[in-house]
Amino acid sequence: MDASKGNWAAQLNLDNSWSPPPSSWLKVNFDGSVHPNARAGFGCTIRDDRGMLLAARGGDSTFACLALNRILAGVYHGDVESKLARLMLECPRLVISQIGRRANSAADFVANQACLSDFVWERGMPLPHALSFVLSKDYEPM
Repeated sequence: MDASKGNWAAQLNLDNSWSPPPSSWLKVNFDGSVHPNARAGFGCTIRDDRGMLLAARGGDSTFACLALNRILAGVYHGDVESKLARLMLECPRLVISQIGRRANSAADFVANQACLSDFVWERGMPLPHALSFVLSKDYEPM
């Protein structure tokens, strides 16, 4: 299974609030954070075209960047990377987007949590109340 063969695009978005991807696409948002304790965190959220959170992960920023590069190259390790690669292959389209912090509050929240400890959320798990609040504030469907 080689996720590098998927139909994906990279873009820069300077909006002030999170905007959904085109219909039937997924949007992956990333953010980084550094705390005074010198820990750096990396946050990632995956949402569908309705704004629904499908997965969130936060961890050490160096390891997260290496993992994403492995997935895009079709070489990945472990259950989380395998699931993300499978998700990328199962979806007809995927958008990986860099946006400003004001439009990226969910990934920013996950990155901040990752400065304290690794953070993983997948559909079916109870959503932390603080993350649920952030999601409700950064995007309201029309």
